[in-house]
Amino acid sequence: MASARDLLHQLETGLDTLMDGDHFRNWLRVQARFHQYSFGNVLLIAVHRPTATRVAGFHAWKKLGRAVKKGERGIPILAPVTYKTPTNDARPVGDSTTSDTEGESTRVGFRVVYVFDISQTDGPPLPELHVHGLEGADADAFRLRDQLLTLAASEGLTVDLAATDCAAAAGFFGYYQRSTGTIHVAQDCSPNQTASTLAHEMGHHLLGHGGHAQDSRHTAEVQAESFGYILCATAGLPTDDKAPPYIAGWADGDTPTAKRDAIRAALTPVHDAAAACLKRLDLAPTPPIEEVA
Repeated sequence: MASARDLLHQLETGLDTLMDGDHFRNWLRVQARFHQYSFGNVLLIAVHRPTATRVAGFHAWKKLGRAVKKGERGIPILAPVTYKTPTNDARPVGDSTTSDTEGESTRVGFRVVYVFDISQTDGPPLPELHVHGLEGADADAFRLRDQLLTLAASEGLTVDLAATDCAAAAGFFGYYQRSTGTIHVAQDCSPNQTASTLAHEMGHHLLGHGGHAQDSRHTAEVQAESFGYILCATAGLPTDDKAPPYIAGWADGDTPTAKRDAIRAALTPVHDAAAACLKRLDLAPTPPIEEVA
């Protein structure tokens, strides 16, 4: 049985694997499925069961009418351990004599809990997320585009979907200009590419990139492309042809530890920004299953 210390060590090892292009692509796919989970737990799911599509705890599956198959090994993740600071005594949260209104909750550590993928269970089928293998124009692309346009307007941005100062034929699909609050998308983009480019440029905005004078341009592009990949995968757009950046080529640091620190520093904001953005959008055909131990 894994301990919290074992899983924290696996997180460090997992960060090493992200320096490989295929593993990084897999992390993005898992992130798209489980954006409601923490950065660390997404990585643990990717490490222990990269093919997972829906996960929930033993009792959560039981409530949904499905049973975990005999002999299946759970996917270990970390759950916070919290205590509520009582106003009148020192009893921990969970004590039946402690009022829910007493004090404030404080995280004091982590514990290991286990979740199971739907493939590890038997029972009536659940609605499946359907990812279409699309070519150039699909309802999902228009849906993502329209929702991102609404989001951009709420952020005070102006979007030009027929920009003539960038050419899709030359591989220059668009750009974000923080100083003017504008996103430009090439006029000759296909609907799928328009949605993808808009997601990428919105990533620049939500990640706080600004003209690259104060940012590492390469890191900023990796972050924005990763952000866009997650949104497109969640929306159901094809992502197999959308190659995410190769981490080993840009991660700073002369040692594995330094590279891990650089990867964590770059990808944690991507996780946070994508998770926050997806809460503001309605992209998934079915709601995600709650994280229940």
